[in-house]
Amino acid sequence: TVTFTSSDPSRVLVSRDAETPPAASVTRTLIAGQRYVGSLYIHALGNTGIVPVTISAPGYAESALEVALSDTAFRFYDMNPEVRAILQAGPQEVNLAFAPAKVPDDFSSFAPAIRPGVPDISVQLRSSDPGVLSFDTASAVFKAGMSTAAARFRPVAPGAATISIVAPAGFTTRLPDTLTVRVASAKLNISGPVAIGRDLQAAAAISADSNFSEAVSLTVTSSDPSKLLVAGSPTSAGEESVVVTAQPGSQPRVYLNSLASSGSAQVTVTAAGYTPGALPVTLTPSAAIFTTETLSAQKGVSSKVYVRLAQLDPATLRPSYYSSNETPRPGANLSVSVSSSDPAVAAVSPATLTFESNAAQLVELRPEGLGTALITLGPLPGGATLASGQQLVVNVLEPDISRPGFTLGYHLQVPIRLKLADRINVLPYGLNLIVSSSDQYQVRVSNSAATLGTNQVVVTIPAGQRQSGPFYVQGAGQSGSAQLQVQYQGNTFTSTVTLDRAAFIIKEATGSPATLTAGAAAATYTIVPAVTAQGTPLIAPASIAPQASTKVIGIDSTNASAIAISTPSVNFEPGDAGKTFTVRPLAPGLATIRLSGDAAYYFSAPASRLDVVVK
Repeated sequence: TVTFTSSDPSRVLVSRDAETPPAASVTRTLIAGQRYVGSLYIHALGNTGIVPVTISAPGYAESALEVALSDTAFRFYDMNPEVRAILQAGPQEVNLAFAPAKVPDDFSSFAPAIRPGVPDISVQLRSSDPGVLSFDTASAVFKAGMSTAAARFRPVAPGAATISIVAPAGFTTRLPDTLTVRVASAKLNISGPVAIGRDLQAAAAISADSNFSEAVSLTVTSSDPSKLLVAGSPTSAGEESVVVTAQPGSQPRVYLNSLASSGSAQVTVTAAGYTPGALPVTLTPSAAIFTTETLSAQKGVSSKVYVRLAQLDPATLRPSYYSSNETPRPGANLSVSVSSSDPAVAAVSPATLTFESNAAQLVELRPEGLGTALITLGPLPGGATLASGQQLVVNVLEPDISRPGFTLGYHLQVPIRLKLADRINVLPYGLNLIVSSSDQYQVRVSNSAATLGTNQVVVTIPAGQRQSGPFYVQGAGQSGSAQLQVQYQGNTFTSTVTLDRAAFIIKEATGSPATLTAGAAAATYTIVPAVTAQGTPLIAPASIAPQASTKVIGIDSTNASAIAISTPSVNFEPGDAGKTFTVRPLAPGLATIRLSGDAAYYFSAPASRLDVVVK
């Protein structure tokens, strides 16, 4: 047992922990085999002199801990003598701490806390200039057990003010006991593109050094409206200046519209009480470009390639591949011609691309014969002729392995078979072909309709045959495309799988009304997955891919008096290729059966509805 005893209980008491009331002496047990006896808390009741605390234990020499008593001095917790405050940030906290006013050179100082039983200690703070900085709470209150306490000050106006600590009676201060606060208005920032192509627009975001805490009216102005305009939305015509409102916590956007292919302009944002911000913008030429320079195609297998708008380097007239977020400015009416040097090798459609609100369009390539064709894009109205990017070299080959390009819908899958070219002799052994997707986040492949696909599978053409068993291509993305690649004898055969929005249609909806007889037996109809691309039928009957959740397809009628539908909805689960429902004719009249469901899918296709005539 180790005993700790104060030599002067009127000035120093001791306790085993921070919560226990102190006493003149306490004991602690030193466990055999250990060196550490535990914590000891010293409670100061006086502020002068040195009080020994003796440490004794049977069989051990006595020692003492000398406690030097001092006044308690308050100081700022942060040792930095100067801080910056943003006017719009509102109230902020400043923290105070305390320590002995004087510590002898050969003594150690520990982080203290207010001892139990001491009344609350209120430490006042004073501002040298209340017109710059005032207090919401001008005192920091220290309670028993606390080592720090906080007060709250409020920036009032730009400038500098000094906060001083006013020690309560019986206490003092120590450095740092003053804090200089420099109050400044929040600076507005506008971040966006440093360059914009002619007749294109790009978004710019507005923020401030401090988050907007209330609605703020912002004025955004172009320094040269003959070259650059500003709009409040992507569909509004640009103006020299617009006013937008920053809601609390938001970063409002404006849209910069380029009118010129050279020069520069500056966009400035201002608001009452804020420091203005500016964004310099360089204006460049623009053009429509292919996203690739060469393409290998197989005869008879159509594919699609992207054409997008891009800004050009003013010096080299080469496209910038960092301008993909730029779109046509409202009212620009941008269009380019698309032509083939040899339509007998590779035909293109359409002959003219129009860019209204989208920066990218698709061109369909139809490989008609073996050879090479050059696909060329014309210039934009008033645009430049590029150093590169406006031509696509298409090489059309006779494929060894027949694998068509096709369109696929999001969360749909279709079975595909590979076919050996007729000019190749069948093999006496099974031929294993590696089939892979260039982007498994867009398209996956699987050997089973019930298994989530990956980026690669092995597909076999059996011995003596030209056609493989089925493998499944699954749509994982909602737009874009991926390459389906087949490895055969060291060569890679590629076809394009284009992603489109999936739709659900009524299989029997052919464009003509269905005719039923009142009172006759119910007619059966089938709902199947489809894609929305015009004139692009699915390459094979589709089913729901394994990664999809349940798809609830609603079925309703515009005339419940004429027909009765057997169910208000059907559920498509992974693997389902179709769901049936029946329609019972009740009385003469006209009715339309309509499908509906998740907004991620398309229900405006003509075949998503069926007109019914009941006679």
